[in-house]
Amino acid sequence: MTPRDWFGVIIRSVGLLNLTAGLYYCLTTAYVAIASKTGAHSPPTTYALYAVFFVLLSLYFLRGAPGLMNFSYPNSKTNR
Repeated sequence: MTPRDWFGVIIRSVGLLNLTAGLYYCLTTAYVAIASKTGAHSPPTTYALYAVFFVLLSLYFLRGAPGLMNFSYPNSKTNR
């Protein structure tokens, strides 16, 4: 495997980690919205925004982050 291929594997792994963080924030949003009536936590919209951010970021990384790959390896003969 070339260094470019290894970098792609690492990027996709980071995408999986971001996806788990996004799912965690989705569950936290539901918990704060339903179970917490005291107002001690942040508003549910804050958690929802984090969830959307992490899910979108993970989708970009899981698709291979083409902008980041081209920035890291600009002179590669096989642009994917």
